[in-house]
Amino acid sequence: MMASKILYVPKQTLTFTQSEVVQLGLVIGQSYKLKVTAISDKNTIIASAETCNWLLKAEPVSKIPALTIKGKLNYTFEGKNYYGARKTSISLQFVDNKTSKVVNYSFANVNGSYVFKPVAFVTTDAEGNFITKLDQLPIDTGEKHLAIFINGSYYKQIDNALLVKIPKIGTQVNSGVVTYLQDTVNVDFKTLF
Repeated sequence: MMASKILYVPKQTLTFTQSEVVQLGLVIGQSYKLKVTAISDKNTIIASAETCNWLLKAEPVSKIPALTIKGKLNYTFEGKNYYGARKTSISLQFVDNKTSKVVNYSFANVNGSYVFKPVAFVTTDAEGNFITKLDQLPIDTGEKHLAIFINGSYYKQIDNALLVKIPKIGTQVNSGVVTYLQDTVNVDFKTLF
């Protein structure tokens, strides 16, 4: 069986919601191949690629919610007027200090165990806006530095991570079901063209 999903923006990773998995007829625990075809605005095939077999797995439910990060990536030519960096792929990660960079395979010590530091991947819209979720570790509280990596050479990399205040996690109980609540972190990154 062949299922398809149309994406209209550049993607670094592909994730499905539970309803998308059902809609596409995919089954958790089964093996699949992913074929990606890039199509031009004139509806001609630019290129295509296919993955090796991979196993569809459900992600475990985390007790710590993923932090919603909403922001904008702006660029300037001379430092006067800023414009949204459109359709730009970026990576975000909490880092130890303002000069630290996003590292996909970095570790953090959490209660004596070393775990991977989560990274969020997102592509900005036509105005440079983005919204994404970044998994949190139990040590991601209070003020932390949020680093950005621009996945491409079109814009200059941002040297310093932003200091952000991570909102406290609250709980709400409805009919015996506990839900976690947390405010969104808003950020504004500025770079050079």
